Amino acid sequence: MKILYTTARFPYPPLRGDQLVPYFRIQHLARKHEITLLSFVEGPEEMAYVRHLEEHCVEVHTVPLPRWRSYASMPGGVLSSLPLQVVYYWSRTYQKKLLELVAKHKFDMIHTVLSRAANHTIGIEGTVKVCEMIDAISLTMKRRADTARWPAQGVWRMEAERMRRFEQRICQSFDGVVVVSEADRQELNAPNVTVVPVGADVSILPRSSPNGHKVVIFTGNFAYHPNQDAAIFLLNEIWPQLRQVLPEARLRIVGHSPGSSLRRVARRFPEVEVTGFVPDLRQHLLQADVAVAPIRIGGAGMHCKALEAMACGIPVVVSPLVTGIQGVPGKDFLVAGDVSEYVRAVRSVLEHPELATALSENGRRLVAEKYSWEKTTQRLELLYEELLYRRFPSTSHAHRN
Repeated sequence: MKILYTTARFPYPPLRGDQLVPYFRIQHLARKHEITLLSFVEGPEEMAYVRHLEEHCVEVHTVPLPRWRSYASMPGGVLSSLPLQVVYYWSRTYQKKLLELVAKHKFDMIHTVLSRAANHTIGIEGTVKVCEMIDAISLTMKRRADTARWPAQGVWRMEAERMRRFEQRICQSFDGVVVVSEADRQELNAPNVTVVPVGADVSILPRSSPNGHKVVIFTGNFAYHPNQDAAIFLLNEIWPQLRQVLPEARLRIVGHSPGSSLRRVARRFPEVEVTGFVPDLRQHLLQADVAVAPIRIGGAGMHCKALEAMACGIPVVVSPLVTGIQGVPGKDFLVAGDVSEYVRAVRSVLEHPELATALSENGRRLVAEKYSWEKTTQRLELLYEELLYRRFPSTSHAHRN
């Protein structure tokens, strides 16, 4: 199958969700299909990453999108009916390159990642199209508005409504829409929305037994506001109470772009380490005893951080907002909804090695069986086949190549 993959942010390094998901999807799809990638790059430094995608793609096409140019479009975006983040990523050059590629290659499938890039492919006709939204972004924005103060609250409410309308247009214009959880599917409420979870790398050997060092870890991209909010909530509310009952516990906050406010709060605790970017997150996970994801705002979907920890055999304690993991709470992972529940759950894991071992083994097994990148990408391929057959019932994709 010939697939055109279109993204707004270049899918390397896989630090953020909109980089990590397409990077691993392309890596696994390329084993059977011809992938052409079209993506923005924000500057010359990103061109050094192109080789990582050339290993998997037959062609890689990039379009420069300097930040100054995108920011310059924002004043006009205020008057637009489109969400500002969609306006930010609009480019006539990108659109021209897209049309050239579609005319030249006659793709079987166009796969667009997130609504940010969908404004370019939304009008393409004659080719089966999938938009991998990942989350229902309008839901994230509504929850952001609920926690914001005026005037930011008004901006987020406006953006949430614009995104809701744009997501409806995407559902009407694309053959298939992909999200990572049932809650996101229900939020979009369209018949062509399919749940295909994100994945995790299960190639690393899991930790064989609890470390016993009482190390708590929280991982993520902290340029993403819900992650930074969760980290500050962890430090201000959960950590002081946990330290009262477990004074020897230590905390590591690991991931890209921790903000100044997060670092400032963390400096109050000598036993807390904020690492910033690390080249191999898994090595830090393997040194931890329990991973937490105290998410309070954001979409309804699955968080890669939980799957990554479970793939490494680390027990996890997650927020009720992390709804996309189809496991059994209490068996495969623990769920905590408020400060006292987080303290109780983390303490249980750190003080009861038999519970930690059971969660470790069950969580790893769940990810290997349902959420490896190979398994989840196979589900995406089945969707491709179904949509192609629906559009061209008398001709298989094999005959169209």
